[in-house]
Formats: sequence, C-alpha cells, structure tokens
Amino acid sequence: MLNSTNRKVRRVIPRWHTASKNIELRHVSGDIRNKPVLGLEHFDRAFSHWERTHHPDAAIELASTFLAFGDSSPISRQELENLFLTVGRCDAGLGLLRASGIPVFEDRDGLTIIDQLRYARTATRKQPNNALAWLDLARCYTLLGIHSPEEGQGSLGYSKSMRAVLAACQIAPNNRYVVRVAVRYFIHLGMPDRAVALLTRTSRTKYDPWMSSALVAAREVMGSPQRDIKKIRQLAQSANWSNHCRGELLAGLASLEAKNGSERNAKKILNSALVEPTENVLAQAQWFSNIYRKIDLPENLLDDLNAFEAIESRAFLNGDWDEVITSAKSWQKIEPFSKRPALNGSMVALSVLDDVSSALELLEPAHLSNPRDSQVTNNYVVGLILSGKLERAKILLKSFSSSANQLLTPTLKATHGMVAFRSGDANSGRENYKSALKEMLESKDLRTAFMCCLYWSREEALIGASDRASRLTKESKDIYKNYKFDKLTSAALTTLGTH
Repeated sequence: MLNSTNRKVRRVIPRWHTASKNIELRHVSGDIRNKPVLGLEHFDRAFSHWERTHHPDAAIELASTFLAFGDSSPISRQELENLFLTVGRCDAGLGLLRASGIPVFEDRDGLTIIDQLRYARTATRKQPNNALAWLDLARCYTLLGIHSPEEGQGSLGYSKSMRAVLAACQIAPNNRYVVRVAVRYFIHLGMPDRAVALLTRTSRTKYDPWMSSALVAAREVMGSPQRDIKKIRQLAQSANWSNHCRGELLAGLASLEAKNGSERNAKKILNSALVEPTENVLAQAQWFSNIYRKIDLPENLLDDLNAFEAIESRAFLNGDWDEVITSAKSWQKIEPFSKRPALNGSMVALSVLDDVSSALELLEPAHLSNPRDSQVTNNYVVGLILSGKLERAKILLKSFSSSANQLLTPTLKATHGMVAFRSGDANSGRENYKSALKEMLESKDLRTAFMCCLYWSREEALIGASDRASRLTKESKDIYKNYKFDKLTSAALTTLGTH
C-alpha cells in the first residue's frame, strides 16, 4: 500500500528556485557532453577499490568512471545498480547512475543532472567566492540525493551538499536568497533547528519580511515558540515594504492565527497576503481554504503564477484526479527534490487511476533525491511491483529494510506483504498485512487501515481467493465508516475493491 503526505499541515517554507542572475555560470567554455577517454585499467582500479572498501565515496568514484565509459563499459548499468543495492550504503553512486538519463528541471531544458553538476563544479572552481555558484552545486547534490551525513564526507564530516550550502552562507551571510535557500535545505534534511539558528544570527532577519517569514515557518516545523512575535507582526504591516514582499510573512502569521483558533482573523490576514501574492502564498491560501474557511482564489492568478501546488490541492479536494496528477508533475518541476508532489500524485495514480507510468514518473526523481526516505521508498517499490519489475522491487525493499535505522513502518510491512503475495508466498503475505493492519488500528489510523484492507483484498483476488477478498473489502468499510464522505477512499474502493 501507499503513503501520502499529511494534508492537514502546511507551512510557508521558502522555495528553492535557481538563481536567474547566475545563469551565465552555466555556459562555460568547452563541450560539457565530451566524455573523457579512459583505459580499462581506470575502471578496474575503481571497481577494485569499491569492492575492497564498499565505502560511499568509492561508490561515487565507480559510478563516475562507469559514466565515462558509457556503453563501452565492461559491466551493464543494471548489473552495477544491483550490486550497489545488494551491498548497501551506495545511495550516492546509485543516484549518479540513475541521474545520467534524467532531465534537469527548471531553466535547464535539454541538460541532464550530470551536465548541470559539471556546470556547477566548473563555476565554483572559476569563481570560488560566488555564493550563487555554491548554491547551484548544493542543489545538484541535493537532486542527486547526496545530502546524507554518511555520503561524500569531507574533513569536517559534512556531506558534499552541506559543505556547498555552508560555503555560500559564509560568503554571503546576509544575502536574502542565500539564507532562504539554506533554510529550505536544512528543513529538507529534517534540521529545522539549524535553519532557526541561521536566521536568528542573521541581522537582516529582524527587518526583512522575507527572512522573518522563513523564521516563522522554521520555528513551526521545529515546534519551538514564536519569539518576538509582536515585532514580526509589526513588520508584516510595515508600509516600508510592498504587499508582494510582505505576502509570505502575512500568510505564515495567518496560519498561526488559525492554529490558535482565530479562523476569522486568520482569513482577514490571508486576504491581505493575496493582494499581490507569490505562488507559495497561493498554495497556503488554498490549504487554508481546504482546512478552515473557504477562500476563492482568482483563476487567473493560479495560472499566471504557475501555482501548481495550489491547483493540485484544490483538485484533490474536488476529486479531480486527472488534474491532481497533471499539477503534481508540474509542481515537482518547481521543487524536484521535495517528496510531497510525488507522494500525493502517486497515491492518486496507483490507488484511484491505476496509472502506473505516471506514478513512476513522479517517484523516480523523488527517490533519486530522497533514497533513504521510507515513504518515498515504499511508494516507489509499490510502483515497481505494479509495473512488473518485481525482482528490482525486492532488491530495493530488502536493501532499504536492512539499512534503515528504524523499525519497519506499518505501511512498509504491508508492502512486504504485497511482495510476498506477488512472489507466490500467500501465507507470508497475509502475516505481513495482518501485522500492519493491527498496528494501524492500535494507533487509530483508520483511514490508512481502510486502504491497507483494500490493497490486501486485491492481492487475495489476484490469487483466486475471492471469499477472502470480499471479506476484506467489507472489513475496510467497517473500519472506516466515513469512507463515503472521503473522495479519495471512496474512489479507491471502486478501483481496488472491485474484483
């Protein structure tokens, strides 16, 4: 079965877009697609080093050497990927292999992530004091999933992406763009405390609404008190800043008001933010409209600002499943490293539309950027199973389950059940689904338990156990009696519960 994001929670976290002013650094001299001419001894040396050490850096070097050989490599891409998956701790090497054929998003049409990485590395070498170049490099590594403390460690024990972000912050500690990107990076890595620390020691935060907005969001994620909130509210109303500049701060404050029970005041503040909104403000407004009080967002604003997250959120609320997929794909182009568009879109694609190709289109880049995320990995494994790639799914699930520093989640247990069923071991499949369902019911996660029963029932139906399948479908309705009033679960019942 599948994971989705918690749609009841959203913060106005800064987006991480590319810096348009830095575009000239992506046009360095030389043909970036020229492959170096290497002898087989280079490949043998890289392979022997990795085979001897199994170190993440050795995996990166081996993957880079493989890409240099291209089709003339003495080993196939699939064979090398399977070796990395079997051994484990090779997420960065896997990322390089998979990224070599995946287009880069946003303003880099026709370039692969590897091409973009070449540009960024050249830029930092030629202009080591250019903070924007370092952020471009950090973005490349983040897209490739090289952002774990265990991957690409340097002398300080930081990952490659972390070192690039810290370099940018050291060069331009008060630059709005640099600091907001660093905040987004830290939150992406689950380090909101570092985001808060960075913002509180940056002098500009006190008088710049863009920075204060990031601070409000980071403190929300961290769960820490909103200090100096009176001064922040005054800044949100300051005539020294345009409506556009104050919009994200106003939207963040509106969410705080709603969270504290003042929905009417929250809507008033949010309407002020919508005078000249950013795309992020529109997404927050649509979220507020879904959860609290309805707000009518002008259609022209959604289209003009490419507010794909807001469009996806509204489509989900209305049960417009095709639009959910379309807008999730567009949203992912804005935040290609974020797992949210992939999780939301794949849930609908696989549970409602039976659209495996769209699900994998969303999940492949998401898994590339988040190789150790249990939710993304789970959905990716399910997508692979449903696309007929069972063996690949089994290798990936086994590798993740053995390396994850946590107990299996109920959803992952259910996915182990699906793998067992598809492998011909129905008894093991039932045990896994039964264990997963028990944990979901104990935690009173009735909606997820409903979906678990439906996925289980489909597996029973596929092996001809129609009586068991029917009982499970009926049990799902008994568990989650509100399924009729929930557009997603009622649609999933039609797709998964009809045998």
